Amino acid sequence: MENPTTIQEIVERLEKLTLGQQRQVLDFTLELSGESRRGISGKELVEFTAGLFPPEDIE
Repeated sequence: MENPTTIQEIVERLEKLTLGQQRQVLDFTLELSGESRRGISGKELVEFTAGLFPPEDIE
């Protein structure tokens, strides 16, 4: 059940955060609810593709 007071307080605090911080909060709420964002993180992508491309191609 939703509590309008709690939801409003969360929204007010979110509006004061930077975009990056807002995304962190979104990720956290997705984790709490058992959901996750689609895709993989940039760090995971770099680890996966490391050494796959010759340095000349990257340049």
